[in-house]
Amino acid sequence: MLVKKSKFLLIFLLPFFSCIQINKDGSKINSDKSDTTPIFSSGKWFSEDEFYSIYYLRNLKIKLTNIRPNQSDTSIKLCIPVAFTQLDDGSIDGLFIIDGKPVDAKKVNHRLGGGFLMIKDSVSIIKTNDGKFLSSSCIDSLSKLNASFFQQIQLVREGENLGFHKDEKLFQRRAIAVFPNGNIAIIETKSPVTLQEFADDLVKMKIQNAIYTDMGSYDEGWARIHESGSLKVLGNIRSETQRQSNWLIFKN
Repeated sequence: MLVKKSKFLLIFLLPFFSCIQINKDGSKINSDKSDTTPIFSSGKWFSEDEFYSIYYLRNLKIKLTNIRPNQSDTSIKLCIPVAFTQLDDGSIDGLFIIDGKPVDAKKVNHRLGGGFLMIKDSVSIIKTNDGKFLSSSCIDSLSKLNASFFQQIQLVREGENLGFHKDEKLFQRRAIAVFPNGNIAIIETKSPVTLQEFADDLVKMKIQNAIYTDMGSYDEGWARIHESGSLKVLGNIRSETQRQSNWLIFKN
């Protein structure tokens, strides 16, 4: 009976979430920033050009956690902060669910318009209508589906960039991106840019949907891209690493 109920809830939620299946193949980004397009490739899970670094999910698993990942765990290939951290008390900003368990179901942020949703092996970046969609019944449904979720700024929605012209701050930027074929990647700039420039470039890369991740002084992450297993430190500022409250990881 529980299985039937879960299937019903999933069917009910699919029209809202437009779940996209994770594809095990990778993509490679053309280095021409003026007209950047994804090129299918079976090469390495990491690539870069003059402007961007890209980390592809490929055959790795993706997971959210509110427990700081250990750099000595060699099964973890990439680790980045995702949801914002509240400056006053160090808690996670917005609704954050791990395998169906909300960290705090009452902390829906009604200023963030996007959400990252994972149900089993399906990942979606969704519109939350500034948190209005995240009602108690919706949260209960996500819990019953053992979903993982966090709120953030959506940068690209169905292949179109959203508007951020009022934000002229220059920071290194990072996002979780979903390609039209379902491929998942973490894309980050090498230099500080505005949020609008970043969103515009993601559209040039033919990204279908993209959601921002915490940056600025909270930007530190790491990736294991070398055959030796040594770590590449991510982030340009890294001054508030110890205050980070949540992470997304790629792991074997």
